[in-house]
Amino acid sequence: MDVVWYAGLLLLVLYRLLVAMLNAIFPDELQQHAERELSELSLLVPVRNEHWQLDELWQSLLPLYNELNDLVIYDDQSSDATWSWLEAKASQFPKLRVIKGTALPAGWQGKQHACHQLALAASGRYLLFVDADVRVEAAFIKRSLGRLQSRRLHLLSAFPVQRYGSLGEALWVAMMPQLLLSWLWLKGRNLWQHPLTATANGQFMLFDGATYQKNTWHHLCKAHIAEDLAIARAVGRSGGPFEVVQAQSGLYCRMYLDGKAAFSGLIRNVVPAMGSWQIALLAWMLQAGAWLWLAVAWPQQLPFLFLLLFLSRIFVLFVSRENWRVQLLLWPLQQVAWQFLWCFGIYAHLTRRIRWKDRPVR
Repeated sequence: MDVVWYAGLLLLVLYRLLVAMLNAIFPDELQQHAERELSELSLLVPVRNEHWQLDELWQSLLPLYNELNDLVIYDDQSSDATWSWLEAKASQFPKLRVIKGTALPAGWQGKQHACHQLALAASGRYLLFVDADVRVEAAFIKRSLGRLQSRRLHLLSAFPVQRYGSLGEALWVAMMPQLLLSWLWLKGRNLWQHPLTATANGQFMLFDGATYQKNTWHHLCKAHIAEDLAIARAVGRSGGPFEVVQAQSGLYCRMYLDGKAAFSGLIRNVVPAMGSWQIALLAWMLQAGAWLWLAVAWPQQLPFLFLLLFLSRIFVLFVSRENWRVQLLLWPLQQVAWQFLWCFGIYAHLTRRIRWKDRPVR
């Protein structure tokens, strides 16, 4: 039995190392795609209580302004100065349309409702949803549009290069690229298009407009906590081709103001990412139990397995383009922090104590 437990752990660690190596050696990049004009693109941004983000967001979008079909921002009942900022900006830039949100209907999550309203207001042939914390360069969007068109995709989603303004953010948020790029080979996923590998990132989702309007994806997934994962799975089930890439330049994001906000935000996604709380709990118990068993029964094997995990982290950093010095120093603490976040995410889901942007998450 001891050999079986050890073999299982070793295979798991080797799998993560292999996937990280594949993502580093065979990345799925946008550089080879021709840039396309943005005259048929609607750029759509949902915001809620993000006044602190808006100046930087606008500086990112301004170089795109004249090329876009339209630019629409939906204010989801903000209680800060967001709406007054949007009104002032719309008075200066006629192509910018701003929508003041109404009360959230029963059965909807806030972001899905905001995005659904944006889609109804959009007039472009292609729809690009970006979050207010995203900073994107024109070349990245143009190449993304070129890829969507040339491969006739229904959806192209991208994970930004993550930026951190505090130690807590660097600790918690870095788990996202680490988990993604050591569990899923993106180029392989895009080649084989299996529904079980469906994933997406709501920070950057580019849709073919006709397909979107036919399926109204945000309406279809209106009650899901992690709308991006739900939409990816729905697109996959429909048989529509979609792809996911990790940006290495041209797309950046600082998701949270500090470590506390990062922790509160990330615990929402633990259970949805696993499919159910039962699967999440079982997976956590098996993994934590296996590592505890190894620490007691075969402690001499721990350094070898940790070395393999450490190597996988290095390969991930080649792809995610994070600050490698900070991340390698934080790596031992992140191993413990991830177990804590995983466990607390299950607890918060079961006790319904998750809140996001002053709303309960159900």
